[in-house]
Amino acid sequence: MPILNSFEEWKEHLGELLKQSKKEELERITTELGNYLQANEDPCNDQERLLTDLWKESSVEEQHMIAKFVVRLVK
Repeated sequence: MPILNSFEEWKEHLGELLKQSKKEELERITTELGNYLQANEDPCNDQERLLTDLWKESSVEEQHMIAKFVVRLVK
């Protein structure tokens, strides 16, 4: 069962979190969310599949960078 129904809904949700959180806190939460999603959820669309594939192949340092990029994307 997907956490959010679409990539756009996911971006909007993270954007709302960004408004309520400090940037560093959101990057930490985004990294934790990426770990959870990669381990427990099946991608529902091409964008989620790409993020999942990138996450699986990335080092921890690279995952933190992906999280930072996602935070920038939803600003």
